[in-house]
Amino acid sequence: MSEQARATRVLRALHGFFNGFLDAYAEGCAPDGAALPYITYQMVVPEPLETAGCYARVWYRARGYGDIAGTLDAIGAAIGPGCRLEAQGGGAVWLYKAEGFIQFMPVQGDGDLKCAYLSMRIAANTD
Repeated sequence: MSEQARATRVLRALHGFFNGFLDAYAEGCAPDGAALPYITYQMVVPEPLETAGCYARVWYRARGYGDIAGTLDAIGAAIGPGCRLEAQGGGAVWLYKAEGFIQFMPVQGDGDLKCAYLSMRIAANTD
């Protein structure tokens, strides 16, 4: 299978997972004016039988961090100790929480724009 086909399968699995919580976009692909809250995720294609670091960011507008807690709890519960995502066309992608799974990051210059950074590990067998 080509590297492009593997990447497409991984991207679709990640998109399907994160889009189940909020509108989700690959990092750098959120359209201008996308309605908050939304998720951006890093597109990582690990080598077969290996894991790689990856992240997602939950973007939202609020005075505090409590407004997004339910979404973060739901994502964390769905990943659990590790979750298997079906890869369209065959195989699977696995997500695992990395150490420091949730980190809150204020956005410089806009006190009401918030970002929750989710640190994960990813593995894929899409061949």
